[in-house]
Amino acid sequence: MSRTLLTAFNNILIKFVAELIETYPQENTFRVLKAIISLMKKVNPRKVLHIFMKNVAPYKKRLLHRDETFFLNENYSAIMEDSSNKKDAWQLMSKLKLYWKYTSQENKNVIWNYFKILLTLAEKIQ
Repeated sequence: MSRTLLTAFNNILIKFVAELIETYPQENTFRVLKAIISLMKKVNPRKVLHIFMKNVAPYKKRLLHRDETFFLNENYSAIMEDSSNKKDAWQLMSKLKLYWKYTSQENKNVIWNYFKILLTLAEKIQ
């Protein structure tokens, strides 16, 4: 595994959450999530990737195809089946679901692009 790619993955994920904070400043969940990811990056950077892959990879096809029903109708059952770290991943996805219908097309495109970049990097690292 390339340490450079892992560092890039973690930095991009943190940047993604920072942009969510900027877009949805009223939502404290994203601030907490950013702090958790930043701490995990320092303690165990590989764990961040592992959690992302375990919780997001099952939805890869829908994310890459920009399937809006993913944010509008999904209950994220794959995330809830995982007993470890499910709360943080589920909160991120459920908050995106909450705001999705009010999000501008421009911001939706940014979110889709972040998922595409993160999924691509994650696959290269594994």
